[in-house]
Amino acid sequence: MAKEEKMIDAKCSVCNKNMQMPASFLKDIPDGKVKSIPHICNGCLERVGEHLGDDKIKNFFDDVDREMEKMDKYNEMAEKLAEEITNENISSLIDELKDADASEEDKIKESFFRGSWISLFIIANNHEPGFLDKEAKHVKDFHEKTRKRKK
Repeated sequence: MAKEEKMIDAKCSVCNKNMQMPASFLKDIPDGKVKSIPHICNGCLERVGEHLGDDKIKNFFDDVDREMEKMDKYNEMAEKLAEEITNENISSLIDELKDADASEEDKIKESFFRGSWISLFIIANNHEPGFLDKEAKHVKDFHEKTRKRKK
């Protein structure tokens, strides 16, 4: 179900080496401004840390690496759970929506809603009371920031 991330070509702003980066990193940046955004390859990142000799930089990059590993793990787990939830619920959803007098867009929205709802329901049942209230605030804040960035 998961689609592999599209990679795009870029050049390191320090050494001018060719590199690649996920296209999603630049999705909110207008095409004309992409070249003006600095990129840095892993080799230059390592040299910066070595030359500065600053433990803070090393610790920062170690933290970034740990977070990326955690995100990869969560992504893999989320994909497996999403597939499980889909496989167990898709037949009843298709049957319910097959004869519904609804547009394709409404059917897609209902499908997305159903997947989101069941995921949140399962998660909330395994957390403390008030968990969804806190998460709702995080989701609303995230969407508001995203809307502001797009303007």
